[in-house]
Amino acid sequence: MNVELLDGKGVAALLKVDQRSARTIMGTESFPAPAIDHSQKTRRWLRSAVEEWVVRQHQKNNARRK
Repeated sequence: MNVELLDGKGVAALLKVDQRSARTIMGTESFPAPAIDHSQKTRRWLRSAVEEWVVRQHQKNNARRK
């Protein structure tokens, strides 16, 4: 099993936003909690959890448009 962890830069790249926007998004209640949270500089998110969050956000946005 291959587990990929993302730091803040990795999350920003995956979301295709700048790091400042990513920090705002990561601070929302709906965003997945970090898998590793030792300090502000040592936070890592599971790539799979972030990808699942993206899918849920797209589904919510599409449902609102209907």
